[in-house]
Amino acid sequence: MSRPRAGYIGFNRVPAASAPDSAASGVWNLREAEALKRARTWPDPDADPYFSNVSLLLHMDGSGSTFVDSSGTPKTVTAIGNVTQSATQSKFGGKSAYFDGNGSRLTIPDNDAAFYFGSGDYVVEAWLYIPTLNTQGGGHFFSQSANVGNNSNRQHAFGVNSNGLRVYWTVDGLTDASITFSTTPPTNQWCYVAFARSGGVLRAYLNGTQVGTAQANNVTYFNSTANVCVGSFGEYAVNGYGYNDFAGYIDELRITKGDRGYTGSTISVPAVPFRDG
Repeated sequence: MSRPRAGYIGFNRVPAASAPDSAASGVWNLREAEALKRARTWPDPDADPYFSNVSLLLHMDGSGSTFVDSSGTPKTVTAIGNVTQSATQSKFGGKSAYFDGNGSRLTIPDNDAAFYFGSGDYVVEAWLYIPTLNTQGGGHFFSQSANVGNNSNRQHAFGVNSNGLRVYWTVDGLTDASITFSTTPPTNQWCYVAFARSGGVLRAYLNGTQVGTAQANNVTYFNSTANVCVGSFGEYAVNGYGYNDFAGYIDELRITKGDRGYTGSTISVPAVPFRDG
């Protein structure tokens, strides 16, 4: 009398031809399942299906000015100025990164494979805690831009200010172009902000609700060689663009070079930290 097989259904699994005791395609028997769990290779239904396209992932839960990129291809992150990981405010994990809005920033070396968006899809998203909205500049929390002397080398910048959510870019490294989605983010509370370009359409989300679209944003952004910056408009001279920097706290910043399916009138607001895989 044959013994019935118990298994787990719903994962894409094809048994090896040399394993006659294996269950059917899509099913593991109990012995296989336990072996995979011990090896920590059991399929995780909560895993990020887009993780291979994540080019930067900062949880902001480290110590002081030591920041760790938790993406699949970790980058070197350098703290400039007064930026630090603080327990004063936190969305997840007990800490967030504090930026003073006056040149303090995190820098990551230029990397085309990770940060050059060109005319393709991307998602820039983060949790922000904004004590006071910037009324003069862009309040940019992620950028790749430099303007020192006559060397203009700008690609893009994403921010929030008293007018709403702002995306800035150039196609030649110099000439300004921008869109402000006129929904003002709240102050003194955490808000989830996401900018997503998919199929040439640029969308902005605030706390999961789409607040605007740019239907023809299929332009090719300039390929900057500047450092990537978090919490700042970018690399600039000492007397440069501090009024464009972000002042407040940032938690859970994630950059995806590619599509995440953020195309509807609403998207899910993360209830847990972004996954490391």
